[in-house]
Amino acid sequence: MSKVRDRHDIRGELQLLRSVGHPLATMQLVTALAALSALVAAVSAVAEGPLATECTCREYVLVCVNGNWTSLPPLVPCPDATIIQLQGNLLQDIPDGLTAFVTVSAPHNRLTRLPEASKLNPEIKNLVLNDNQISGSANNFRSLSSLSRLRLERNRLTSLDFLPERCNLRNLDVSGNALTSLAGPLKNCAELTFLGLESNLITSIPSDVFSRMSKLKHLYLFKNKIAAIPDGTFAHLSALIDLTLQMNPNIQLSSGSFQGLSHLQYLDLSFNELRNLPAGLFTPLPQLRKLVLSKNKLTTLPANTFSSLNALKELTMWANQLTQLPVLQNCCGSLEEYNLLNNNIVAPSEEAVRSVLKGKIVTKIGGALVHPDTLRWAAEAQDVEKFVGSSCSCGGLRRGTAKIEFCVDTPCGAGKRYPDWRAVIAA
Repeated sequence: MSKVRDRHDIRGELQLLRSVGHPLATMQLVTALAALSALVAAVSAVAEGPLATECTCREYVLVCVNGNWTSLPPLVPCPDATIIQLQGNLLQDIPDGLTAFVTVSAPHNRLTRLPEASKLNPEIKNLVLNDNQISGSANNFRSLSSLSRLRLERNRLTSLDFLPERCNLRNLDVSGNALTSLAGPLKNCAELTFLGLESNLITSIPSDVFSRMSKLKHLYLFKNKIAAIPDGTFAHLSALIDLTLQMNPNIQLSSGSFQGLSHLQYLDLSFNELRNLPAGLFTPLPQLRKLVLSKNKLTTLPANTFSSLNALKELTMWANQLTQLPVLQNCCGSLEEYNLLNNNIVAPSEEAVRSVLKGKIVTKIGGALVHPDTLRWAAEAQDVEKFVGSSCSCGGLRRGTAKIEFCVDTPCGAGKRYPDWRAVIAA
């Protein structure tokens, strides 16, 4: 069953319908996904157990899976079939006899190249060939202009020269290959809504590669070797919702890197060894709901770093080198979760605490998850713990430790050891 529902099935098919939260909501591919769901159900019935001895007809799906076949077995009558599933065999080439199918799925075989166009229906819509050994293509593969969905993740591709000359792809996944460049015919794929490029060796992004992709909603570029995102790289991606750029450890950002992303809702920049964020970097992102900056080397953030992010609901910056609680100035009125675990913050400024409390934020700091109206500070290996809005168990030294606890909410904090903090809540 693991070969039937792999990571992409969850992150590819279903992610296209998710809502941003993590993060992941449009219903544009419902019809196609309904067919795929039927396919998965059919495969599930035979994916476990002994080797199959023949194909099985299940309504409009012809299932020929897990038979260790090196060539196509005799096909049983299946007059309504438009989908053929060849998963989990030993095929080294796409066999003849598949011209009746608009969906051909042959992942987890031993294919070494993309098939001859003559072996497939000229109106084929979906071709699923992930988890093979594909490193090249037949010369006429590029004539398949009807393709809408092409899955080639975890193969051995080094370029995208195989893409159709007249590209009508809506969903393309080439993650987990050995791509070093995006130059070539990719820029002609103006109908794309989903593009998976993660886990490759991409070092740069051509300035025009996304210039025609105004319909693109999901772009995955994480775990590459991208050195920079020049100004205007994404300027034409006005429909983009998700952008992942994490695990590009040498990446350099500029103030215009995210220009044009007016509908972006999810941005992941974690694990990039970022030491600073250019002024105005997030200004073009008024619809951003989740921002992940974890596992970088950020030490300080200017007060206006997150200005204009009024739709932001989750801000995650765990495992940086911050020494001060960032001030959320002119932003983040919708913030619900603020994660600053594993930083070096000792004592937040009154201004910073005031900016956090204003949003009634669910906050994670120093290992604690604290709910609205409460900011709990538990800076392990530091001198001070601060509790905002906690009960009256504060105001003195904790017995057996050198740490000081105190409240700042008015009922508990009034008249206690640190009355100067009362103004934070009162304001």
